[in-house]
Amino acid sequence: MGQDGIVYYEIVTGKGRSIQCGDRVAAHIDVFAKGIEVDTTRDGQGLAARPKAWDLCTEGVGPGAALRGLDLGVRGMRVGGKRVIDVPPELAYGSRGHGPLIPPNTPLRIKVTLLSAKKWGSNPNVSPPGSSVF
Repeated sequence: MGQDGIVYYEIVTGKGRSIQCGDRVAAHIDVFAKGIEVDTTRDGQGLAARPKAWDLCTEGVGPGAALRGLDLGVRGMRVGGKRVIDVPPELAYGSRGHGPLIPPNTPLRIKVTLLSAKKWGSNPNVSPPGSSVF
């Protein structure tokens, strides 16, 4: 069990140090609501795939920000790691829902593969949050 009611299952541990607040992370994510895939970053293969990138611990702030449940659920992961994260509604889209596929008060299951993690400011070539990472 993670923070704030997040439940996660470590599928693959990954290598290197655990990611920390302030790191810029990129991950492939697959989002499920009521057992149906409602979003994925894997629409394409190779250069067509578009991983999600964001600054860890800045959920809900700025372009490309991550859902709070996703941000909390990936903390402590290592690059190459894979997790399945069960996110309660209040840490996802809550009472407002999100379009026709995610009704209000729907918990989400998010499958995550952590692709990269960089300390903020450590590489000027790292893409800004919300942009594509290849």
